[in-house]
Amino acid sequence: MYSGEKLNAFRKHWNYTPNDAKELERFRTRADAVLRDTWGETIKPNDRLRQKFALISGTRYLSWEKSEYLYSSVSRTLEEEATLDDILEAVQFVLWTMEDLPNPRYLTELCQSLSKALDASPGIPVRLVLQNDTATLYPLGAKLLDEAVVDDNLVWLENYPEAAKPFQEALKIYLRKNPLEYRSMLDNLRMSVEQMIRSLLGNRKSLENQKEEFLRWLSTHDAHSQITNMFGDLLFGRFAIYQNDAVKHHEDKYTVAEVEFVLYWTGTILRFIQRVSEQQTSAVAKSS
Repeated sequence: MYSGEKLNAFRKHWNYTPNDAKELERFRTRADAVLRDTWGETIKPNDRLRQKFALISGTRYLSWEKSEYLYSSVSRTLEEEATLDDILEAVQFVLWTMEDLPNPRYLTELCQSLSKALDASPGIPVRLVLQNDTATLYPLGAKLLDEAVVDDNLVWLENYPEAAKPFQEALKIYLRKNPLEYRSMLDNLRMSVEQMIRSLLGNRKSLENQKEEFLRWLSTHDAHSQITNMFGDLLFGRFAIYQNDAVKHHEDKYTVAEVEFVLYWTGTILRFIQRVSEQQTSAVAKSS
Protein backbone atom coordinates (compact mmCIF):
# COMPACT_ATOMS: atom_id res chain seq x y z
CA MET A 1 0.00 0.00 0.00
CA TYR A 2 1.26 3.48 -0.88
CA SER A 3 2.36 5.66 2.03
CA GLY A 4 4.56 8.63 2.78
CA GLU A 5 7.01 6.27 4.49
CA LYS A 6 7.30 4.19 1.32
CA LEU A 7 7.74 7.35 -0.75
CA ASN A 8 10.49 8.61 1.56
CA ALA A 9 12.30 5.28 1.26
CA PHE A 10 12.10 5.49 -2.54
CA ARG A 11 13.46 9.05 -2.54
CA LYS A 12 16.27 8.09 -0.21
CA HIS A 13 17.19 5.19 -2.50
CA TRP A 14 17.47 7.57 -5.44
CA ASN A 15 18.88 10.45 -3.40
CA TYR A 16 16.02 12.63 -4.61
CA THR A 17 14.35 15.52 -2.83
CA PRO A 18 11.48 17.29 -4.64
CA ASN A 19 11.20 21.05 -4.31
CA ASP A 20 8.69 22.59 -1.94
CA ALA A 21 6.48 23.90 -4.75
CA LYS A 22 5.98 20.41 -6.18
CA GLU A 23 5.23 18.94 -2.76
CA LEU A 24 2.70 21.69 -2.08
CA GLU A 25 0.97 21.17 -5.43
CA ARG A 26 0.59 17.45 -4.81
CA PHE A 27 -0.84 18.01 -1.35
CA ARG A 28 -3.21 20.66 -2.71
CA THR A 29 -4.52 18.19 -5.28
CA ARG A 30 -5.00 15.46 -2.65
CA ALA A 31 -6.75 17.80 -0.22
CA ASP A 32 -8.97 19.12 -3.01
CA ALA A 33 -10.15 15.60 -3.86
CA VAL A 34 -10.97 14.82 -0.21
CA LEU A 35 -12.85 18.07 0.41
CA ARG A 36 -14.73 17.78 -2.88
CA ASP A 37 -16.16 14.44 -1.76
CA THR A 38 -17.01 15.69 1.73
CA TRP A 39 -18.69 18.79 0.39
CA GLY A 40 -20.79 16.88 -2.11
CA GLU A 41 -21.88 14.15 0.29
CA THR A 42 -22.34 16.08 3.53
CA ILE A 43 -22.20 19.88 3.29
CA LYS A 44 -24.01 20.52 -0.01
CA PRO A 45 -27.30 18.80 0.97
CA ASN A 46 -27.33 20.31 4.47
CA ASP A 47 -28.48 23.93 4.61
CA ARG A 48 -27.42 24.29 8.24
CA LEU A 49 -23.88 23.17 7.43
CA ARG A 50 -23.64 25.60 4.52
CA GLN A 51 -24.71 28.41 6.84
CA LYS A 52 -22.20 27.28 9.46
CA PHE A 53 -19.40 27.16 6.90
CA ALA A 54 -20.25 30.67 5.69
CA LEU A 55 -20.05 31.97 9.27
CA ILE A 56 -16.78 30.19 10.08
CA SER A 57 -15.03 31.07 6.82
CA GLY A 58 -16.41 34.59 6.57
CA THR A 59 -17.71 33.92 3.07
CA ARG A 60 -21.06 34.31 1.37
CA TYR A 61 -23.77 31.78 2.19
CA LEU A 62 -24.41 29.46 -0.74
CA SER A 63 -28.06 28.87 -1.53
CA TRP A 64 -29.21 25.51 -2.88
CA GLU A 65 -28.93 26.73 -6.48
CA LYS A 66 -25.22 27.44 -5.98
CA SER A 67 -24.36 24.83 -3.40
CA GLU A 68 -21.95 22.86 -5.60
CA TYR A 69 -18.36 22.54 -4.41
CA LEU A 70 -17.05 24.59 -7.33
CA TYR A 71 -18.90 27.66 -5.99
CA SER A 72 -17.36 27.37 -2.53
CA SER A 73 -14.44 29.41 -1.21
CA VAL A 74 -12.68 26.12 -0.46
CA SER A 75 -12.70 25.17 -4.12
CA ARG A 76 -11.54 28.63 -5.17
CA THR A 77 -8.68 28.56 -2.68
CA LEU A 78 -7.51 25.12 -3.72
CA GLU A 79 -7.82 25.92 -7.42
CA GLU A 80 -5.58 28.98 -7.07
CA GLU A 81 -1.83 29.03 -6.48
CA ALA A 82 -2.47 29.11 -2.75
CA THR A 83 0.16 29.08 -0.03
CA LEU A 84 0.28 26.25 2.49
CA ASP A 85 -1.26 28.58 5.07
CA ASP A 86 -4.19 29.32 2.73
CA ILE A 87 -4.77 25.63 2.06
CA LEU A 88 -4.59 24.64 5.72
CA GLU A 89 -6.99 27.43 6.70
CA ALA A 90 -9.50 26.25 4.09
CA VAL A 91 -9.20 22.66 5.33
CA GLN A 92 -9.58 23.77 8.95
CA PHE A 93 -12.76 25.71 8.10
CA VAL A 94 -14.29 22.51 6.73
CA LEU A 95 -13.19 20.51 9.78
CA TRP A 96 -14.81 23.02 12.13
CA THR A 97 -17.96 22.96 10.00
CA MET A 98 -18.18 19.18 10.42
CA GLU A 99 -17.92 19.31 14.20
CA ASP A 100 -21.01 18.82 16.40
CA LEU A 101 -22.89 16.74 13.82
CA PRO A 102 -25.29 14.24 15.44
CA ASN A 103 -23.32 11.39 13.88
CA PRO A 104 -19.57 11.80 14.61
CA ARG A 105 -18.62 9.31 11.90
CA TYR A 106 -18.73 12.04 9.24
CA LEU A 107 -15.97 13.99 10.93
CA THR A 108 -14.06 10.79 11.67
CA GLU A 109 -14.20 9.69 8.04
CA LEU A 110 -13.07 13.13 6.84
CA CYS A 111 -10.14 13.06 9.27
CA GLN A 112 -9.17 9.58 8.08
CA SER A 113 -9.17 10.73 4.46
CA LEU A 114 -7.21 13.91 5.23
CA SER A 115 -4.71 11.93 7.32
CA LYS A 116 -4.12 9.67 4.33
CA ALA A 117 -3.55 12.72 2.14
CA LEU A 118 -1.04 14.08 4.68
CA ASP A 119 0.67 10.71 5.02
CA ALA A 120 1.01 10.60 1.24
CA SER A 121 2.62 14.06 1.38
CA PRO A 122 5.72 13.62 3.60
CA GLY A 123 7.08 17.00 2.53
CA ILE A 124 4.15 18.78 4.19
CA PRO A 125 5.06 19.33 7.90
CA VAL A 126 1.49 19.05 9.21
CA ARG A 127 -0.53 16.51 11.08
CA LEU A 128 -4.19 16.21 11.99
CA VAL A 129 -5.28 15.54 15.56
CA LEU A 130 -8.83 14.34 16.31
CA GLN A 131 -9.56 14.66 20.01
CA ASN A 132 -12.90 14.78 21.81
CA ASP A 133 -14.80 15.31 18.53
CA THR A 134 -12.54 18.27 17.68
CA ALA A 135 -10.20 18.11 14.68
CA THR A 136 -7.22 20.46 14.43
CA LEU A 137 -4.24 20.78 12.11
CA TYR A 138 -0.87 21.23 13.82
CA PRO A 139 2.76 21.70 12.78
CA LEU A 140 4.59 18.40 12.62
CA GLY A 141 7.75 17.95 14.62
CA ALA A 142 9.27 15.68 17.21
CA LYS A 143 6.46 13.42 18.46
CA LEU A 144 7.54 13.41 22.09
CA LEU A 145 7.48 17.19 22.44
CA ASP A 146 4.47 17.62 20.18
CA GLU A 147 2.41 15.50 22.57
CA ALA A 148 3.08 18.05 25.30
CA VAL A 149 3.43 21.26 23.32
CA VAL A 150 1.22 20.85 20.27
CA ASP A 151 -1.52 18.25 20.75
CA ASP A 152 -2.92 20.04 23.79
CA ASN A 153 -3.02 23.30 21.83
CA LEU A 154 -0.73 24.85 24.45
CA VAL A 155 -3.39 24.56 27.16
CA TRP A 156 -0.54 24.11 29.63
CA LEU A 157 0.35 27.75 28.95
CA GLU A 158 -3.19 29.04 29.46
CA ASN A 159 -2.19 30.72 32.73
CA TYR A 160 0.62 32.53 30.91
CA PRO A 161 -1.08 34.12 27.88
CA GLU A 162 1.72 36.65 27.38
CA ALA A 163 4.19 33.78 26.99
CA ALA A 164 1.82 31.62 24.93
CA LYS A 165 1.19 34.25 22.28
CA PRO A 166 4.79 34.65 21.00
CA PHE A 167 5.38 30.89 21.30
CA GLN A 168 2.31 30.18 19.14
CA GLU A 169 3.53 32.74 16.62
CA ALA A 170 6.91 30.99 16.52
CA LEU A 171 5.15 27.68 15.81
CA LYS A 172 3.26 29.25 12.91
CA ILE A 173 6.44 30.66 11.42
CA TYR A 174 8.17 27.30 11.80
CA LEU A 175 5.34 25.66 9.89
CA ARG A 176 5.72 28.07 6.98
CA LYS A 177 9.41 27.13 6.61
CA ASN A 178 10.28 30.54 5.16
CA PRO A 179 13.96 31.36 5.91
CA LEU A 180 13.19 35.08 5.68
CA GLU A 181 11.00 34.74 8.79
CA TYR A 182 13.42 32.74 10.95
CA ARG A 183 14.76 35.84 12.67
CA SER A 184 11.22 36.78 13.69
CA MET A 185 10.66 33.22 14.90
CA LEU A 186 13.74 33.36 17.12
CA ASP A 187 12.69 36.77 18.45
CA ASN A 188 9.31 35.30 19.40
CA LEU A 189 10.93 32.37 21.19
CA ARG A 190 13.08 34.71 23.25
CA MET A 191 10.04 36.84 24.05
CA SER A 192 8.06 33.80 25.19
CA VAL A 193 10.72 32.88 27.75
CA GLU A 194 11.06 36.50 28.89
CA GLN A 195 7.29 36.84 29.36
CA MET A 196 7.05 33.52 31.21
CA ILE A 197 9.67 34.58 33.75
CA ARG A 198 8.15 38.04 34.09
CA SER A 199 4.79 36.46 34.93
CA LEU A 200 6.34 34.19 37.55
CA LEU A 201 8.41 36.90 39.23
CA GLY A 202 5.87 39.69 38.85
CA ASN A 203 8.19 42.22 37.26
CA ARG A 204 8.94 43.77 33.86
CA LYS A 205 12.70 43.18 33.71
CA SER A 206 14.41 42.05 30.52
CA LEU A 207 15.52 38.41 30.33
CA GLU A 208 19.18 39.37 30.81
CA ASN A 209 18.37 41.02 34.15
CA GLN A 210 16.36 38.13 35.61
CA LYS A 211 19.18 35.67 36.29
CA GLU A 212 19.68 36.12 40.05
CA GLU A 213 16.02 36.34 40.95
CA PHE A 214 14.93 33.50 38.69
CA LEU A 215 17.65 31.10 39.83
CA ARG A 216 16.63 31.89 43.40
CA TRP A 217 13.02 31.12 42.42
CA LEU A 218 14.10 27.73 41.07
CA SER A 219 15.99 26.94 44.26
CA THR A 220 13.01 27.80 46.47
CA HIS A 221 10.81 25.59 44.27
CA ASP A 222 12.88 22.47 44.94
CA ALA A 223 14.74 22.38 41.62
CA HIS A 224 17.90 20.30 41.83
CA SER A 225 21.01 22.44 42.20
CA GLN A 226 22.40 21.15 38.90
CA ILE A 227 19.17 22.02 37.12
CA THR A 228 19.51 25.53 38.54
CA ASN A 229 23.10 25.65 37.34
CA MET A 230 22.01 24.43 33.93
CA PHE A 231 19.56 27.30 33.62
CA GLY A 232 22.26 29.72 34.64
CA ASP A 233 24.71 28.37 32.05
CA LEU A 234 22.32 27.79 29.15
CA LEU A 235 19.42 30.23 29.46
CA PHE A 236 21.30 33.22 30.81
CA GLY A 237 24.58 32.31 29.17
CA ARG A 238 24.59 30.47 25.86
CA PHE A 239 21.03 31.37 24.85
CA ALA A 240 21.68 35.09 25.42
CA ILE A 241 24.96 34.88 23.47
CA TYR A 242 23.25 33.04 20.62
CA GLN A 243 20.47 35.62 20.45
CA ASN A 244 23.07 38.39 20.27
CA ASP A 245 25.40 36.72 17.77
CA ALA A 246 23.01 34.86 15.49
CA VAL A 247 19.81 36.84 15.69
CA LYS A 248 21.18 40.37 15.77
CA HIS A 249 24.20 40.02 13.52
CA HIS A 250 23.62 37.07 11.15
CA GLU A 251 19.99 37.36 10.18
CA ASP A 252 20.10 35.24 7.00
CA LYS A 253 22.27 32.34 8.12
CA TYR A 254 19.85 29.99 9.85
CA THR A 255 19.32 26.33 9.01
CA VAL A 256 16.07 24.42 9.56
CA ALA A 257 17.88 22.15 12.03
CA GLU A 258 19.07 25.19 13.99
CA VAL A 259 15.72 26.92 14.34
CA GLU A 260 13.99 23.61 15.09
CA PHE A 261 16.48 22.99 17.90
CA VAL A 262 15.84 26.42 19.42
CA LEU A 263 12.07 25.95 19.05
CA TYR A 264 11.99 22.65 20.92
CA TRP A 265 14.59 23.74 23.45
CA THR A 266 12.44 26.77 24.24
CA GLY A 267 9.33 24.59 24.48
CA THR A 268 11.13 22.30 26.93
CA ILE A 269 12.24 25.29 29.02
CA LEU A 270 8.72 26.72 29.15
CA ARG A 271 7.22 23.33 29.95
CA PHE A 272 9.64 22.75 32.81
CA ILE A 273 9.01 26.17 34.34
CA GLN A 274 5.25 25.67 34.06
CA ARG A 275 5.42 22.23 35.66
CA VAL A 276 7.56 23.45 38.58
CA SER A 277 5.17 26.33 39.23
CA GLU A 278 2.10 24.10 38.88
CA GLN A 279 3.44 21.44 41.28
CA GLN A 280 4.32 24.03 43.89
CA THR A 281 0.84 25.59 43.62
CA SER A 282 -0.76 22.15 43.95
CA ALA A 283 1.36 21.33 47.02
CA VAL A 284 0.37 24.58 48.72
CA ALA A 285 -3.31 23.94 47.99
CA LYS A 286 -3.16 20.45 49.51
CA SER A 287 -1.46 21.65 52.69
CA SER A 288 -3.99 24.41 53.34
